[in-house]
Formats: sequence, C-alpha cells, structure tokens
Amino acid sequence: MKKNIFYILITAYLALLIQTPGRFVYGLTIMIELFLLVLVGTLSISLIKKIKLEEIASLILMTILIAFTILFRQILAITYSEIALTLGYILYFPTLSIFLLNNLFIIKSESLKVRLISNVKSSMIFIVLGLLFFLFRDIAGYGTFTFFGKNHNLYEKVLFITDEIGIFSFVASIPGALIMSGLLLLMISFISKKIKIIKNVEHQQ
Repeated sequence: MKKNIFYILITAYLALLIQTPGRFVYGLTIMIELFLLVLVGTLSISLIKKIKLEEIASLILMTILIAFTILFRQILAITYSEIALTLGYILYFPTLSIFLLNNLFIIKSESLKVRLISNVKSSMIFIVLGLLFFLFRDIAGYGTFTFFGKNHNLYEKVLFITDEIGIFSFVASIPGALIMSGLLLLMISFISKKIKIIKNVEHQQ
C-alpha cells in the first residue's frame, strides 16, 4: 500500500513540475498556492475534529481546498491575469496532489500548533526544492529571471541569449524538465531518509 502511495506521489509531483511552464514566476505562484493550501487544510482538519465530523472529513476537506483554489485563481486573475491564463488548469494540481491529501486527511490527536509546524516542515522540503527547480529552468533554459512586476505586469530580466546553445534549449524543454524532475525526486527521497534517520536516533537517546 505504501509503495502505491509513493508511486502516486511521484506521478503527482512530476505532473506538477513538468506541466508548469519553466519560468520562476509561474513556479513561485504554484508554490505559494501549495503553501497556502497546507495552511488552509491544516486549519480545516482541526475545525473538522472540533465539530466532530471525522467520518466525512475527506469530503469536507476536499471541498474546502477546491473552494480555496477557485478563490486563489480569481484573485490571481484580477491581479496578474497573464499568470492565471498561462497556468490555467495547472492551478488545480496542488489541490489534487496526493502530497497534500495524504498528509492532511489523517486526523491525529496532536494540537493545532504541532500539526501546523509538522505540515509546514514537510511541505517546505518540496517547496524550496521546487523553487530551485524553476529558478534553474528560468535562468539556464531561457536566460531570464522572471518575477511579479508592477502594475499587474510580469517582470523579466534577460541575463543572456540562449537560442544558439543547444543545452539551454534542452533544459527549457519537457524532456529536460522530466530528467531534472527525476533528479529532484531522488534528492527529496535522500533528504527524507536522512531526516528519518536523525529522528530515529533522537528517539533512541
């Protein structure tokens, strides 16, 4: 069962990284959404537990997360319509990701503070590495750095021209994103194992 969940997690992760355009501003938007969903989901689970609706927790949580995603998309459409239009249905990927659902659907006896810290720490590994992934693709693949600009426009700083160098075009392509995503998954797996080893050592002491 755990292997199946792991494979689903990999699929969801790859879909999120590969489908999102390889510009830093788009990756940053997705990661901000992911972080906010972790917060909203964690608070929602605590509320569900308090009003004793654990039996339908999955349905309630999923409804709340989808509603928040719609709200996030509408705010984005008003402030940065180009980002909202470019990302489109990709904005719903974090909501459906098993990475979120597998962590937030479990109702534990822990306090809200403990659960919040635990979920934020877990998500930050994914978010930080994801941001580095999109930053590298933006710079190496397109020779640019993109960010949120003034007057609801995108900011783009051209660092160098990449058209004449094949390796840069490969980084910007989907096959390049696929290979980089695989390497990133290995890195996350390695970090997770190290964290588990450290925790086991701490418990034994």
